[in-house]
Amino acid sequence: MSTPQRTPHKVRPRASADTLRGPHSPLVGSLRSGLGRLVRMLLALLVVAVLAGCAGLPTRSGVKAEQAISSSPVESPPNVFPNPPQPGEGPRELVGDFLKANASPDEDYRVARLYLTSAASNTWNPTGRSTTVTTGEQDYNIVETYDGPVQVTGRALATLDSNGHLTQLRTHEKIQSGFHLAKVKGQWRIARLPRDFGSWMSLSDFNRLFVSRQVYFADTSTHALVPDTRWYLTRGGEATALARAVLGGVPSWMTGMAYRSMPPGTRLEVDAVPVDNNGLAQVDLSQQALQADSTTRRAVWAAMIQTLDQLPQVRNVELTVGGSPLAVGTSSEDITDISALGYQSHTPTNGPILIRNGDTLSWGNPLNTVGSPGPIKPLPEARASLPTLNHNWYMLAAGPVGRQLAAISGDRKSLGRWINGKLSVQSFGTGLTQPTFTPFGELWVAGRPLSETGPAPSQNGGAVWVIDTALPAARAQPQVVSTPWLGSSQVVAMKASAEGERMAMVVQTPTGSTRLLLSAIVRNAKGVPVALSTPQQEGLPITGMTDVTWLDPATVAVLGIDPTSPVLQPITVPLGGVSTPLGLAPGAQFIVGQGAGLSNVYIMTNKQTVLERSGQRWQVFGTGSAIVVPGA
Repeated sequence: MSTPQRTPHKVRPRASADTLRGPHSPLVGSLRSGLGRLVRMLLALLVVAVLAGCAGLPTRSGVKAEQAISSSPVESPPNVFPNPPQPGEGPRELVGDFLKANASPDEDYRVARLYLTSAASNTWNPTGRSTTVTTGEQDYNIVETYDGPVQVTGRALATLDSNGHLTQLRTHEKIQSGFHLAKVKGQWRIARLPRDFGSWMSLSDFNRLFVSRQVYFADTSTHALVPDTRWYLTRGGEATALARAVLGGVPSWMTGMAYRSMPPGTRLEVDAVPVDNNGLAQVDLSQQALQADSTTRRAVWAAMIQTLDQLPQVRNVELTVGGSPLAVGTSSEDITDISALGYQSHTPTNGPILIRNGDTLSWGNPLNTVGSPGPIKPLPEARASLPTLNHNWYMLAAGPVGRQLAAISGDRKSLGRWINGKLSVQSFGTGLTQPTFTPFGELWVAGRPLSETGPAPSQNGGAVWVIDTALPAARAQPQVVSTPWLGSSQVVAMKASAEGERMAMVVQTPTGSTRLLLSAIVRNAKGVPVALSTPQQEGLPITGMTDVTWLDPATVAVLGIDPTSPVLQPITVPLGGVSTPLGLAPGAQFIVGQGAGLSNVYIMTNKQTVLERSGQRWQVFGTGSAIVVPGA
C-alpha cells in the first residue's frame, strides 16, 4: 500500500562529499598529462596497499588516556579491517590480536570469532554484555601462565552496558581477564572466554564506532518528554534500536514518573524500522498495541517522534499495527510533530537575562558582544519591572518571565520571594541552596530542616522543599518532598531541567565528599511533586563539587575538581558520558547556563565579577556581579 507524503519535521543540511574526503595532493592535482594520469593510478594503488597493511596495526599510536569520549554523530565512520589469526601464532599474540579484532563489530564480529573455537563463538554474545572502554593497547599486559589461562590486564575508563548506558569510572581502574586456549587443527584458538566478557576497545575505537542518542519517555501528567542518554553503534539499524529502547520502558532513575508503557508483549512486528525515501519511519507494532488506551498511544507516539527525529534520514514517524496507522483519536495525517499529540518540547533559547550590579537588577542581552551586555533595545515584549535588592540577598533565581524572584539570605537561613516587586520572607531551614524554578510554577530549594523542638538545625540530614508559586504568598508554604535515598547527606546545589522533569544535584555526604546525582521529579495524580526518584550518579571522577547548572537537555556543568588538576574549575558532564574540564576560572563560586550549550554559560566569582567563555578562556562579562537566567 502506498504511503502518502508527509510534511517533514525538519530539513537537515547533509555533509558534502568534500567534508568526508581528505585534501587532494597538490602534486597529483598539477599533473595533467598522460604521465600524470599514470602517476595518479600508481599513487591510488599505493594508498590502497598502505591502508591494507595498516589494518593490523595497533590503535595505540593515536590514543591518549585524556582524550574525551565524543557524543557527536559520525555519519560514515571509517572501516577498519582487523587481521584474522595468523598461522603459527603463539598464545600471547593470538589473545592480543583477538582484543584488536573485537573492536570491529562488522558482520556480528566475524573476524573476532575466527580467534575462537566453535563452542566459544556460540556462547560469546558481545552485544548482550558490557563493553569496556580502555586507555588503549599500550596499557595491556598479556602473560602466559603454566597450564592455565592467558591473563590480560589493562586500564578501563568507562563501561557500556547492554542497554547502551555508559558509566565513567572514578579512576583508570585496573581490569583483568583470563582466556583459556586450545589447539584446533594445530593452531591456537580461544576455547573459553571470561563469563562476563563482552568486548574491550580503546577510546579511539569507541569514538569511531558509537554515538550518543537521547531516548525519550513521555510524562502523561505534564505532557513533557524526558530524555535518557544511550550509546549506539553507527553501523546502521539505529532506527530499530531506538524504537526498541522506547518500547523497553524507562530506566530505573525515572521510576515513579507518570509514564505509560505499551501492554505487555508489545514489540516491533518485524524487528525493523524501515525509513522510506521521503524520510517516513514506519514503526509497525505487534497486535498487543491495540489494547493500549488513547493516552498511552499518544504518549508512545510522541516519544517515538522525539527519539527518531534525531536521525538525519528521518523526517516523520508513523506508528502502525499490521501496516495500518495506530488510532489515537485524530487522523494520522495530522501527526507531523509532537504538538499534534498534545506534547511539547522545551527548547532553551538565548533570551534576555538579568544582570545584577550591586543592589540593582536590569535586563540584559546575552547575544551582544563579549564583555558588553548592554540593555535590550527594543524589548521583544513587555518585561516585568525589577525590584531593588540589598546586599543581604544573593543566590538569585527568577521565574520564566521575571515576575517572580527568589534569593537566599546571607546567613542562608531565609528564602526571600519578590512577587511583582513585593518581598515575602520564609525561614524553614539552614544551609539553603540557590532556588530553582520549573515551567510548572514550582520553586525548589534544599537545605537542612530546622529541628521540630526548636530553632536548631535538625540532625536527621538534608531535605528538599517545593513551593507552589501559583498560590498567594501567605499560603504558599514549602512542602517537603520524599528523598529517602538522601539519608544523612545534604544537597548543596540543585537545578531543575528546562522541561521541569529532572533535578541535577550536588550532594555532600557526612564525610565531606560530594556526588553529582540526577533524579526524576515524581508527581501524584494531580501533578503535585511528592518525591525525587532514587538518583543516578554522574561524573564519578569529579570531587569537591560546589555548584551545578544545565548546559543543554543532555549536559550539565559543575564547579568541581577534576583528577587532572587540584584546582576548582568548571567541568562539563554529559549525562551518560565522560566529563571534560573547561579551564581554570579564578575565584569561581557559582555557575549558570542558559541551556543552549557552552555559548552562554557564566561564572560568578568571589571578586563580584562575572566571567564568560571566549574560545578556550574565561574573561570578564560586562560590569555585573551576578547573572540570573529566568526560568532556571
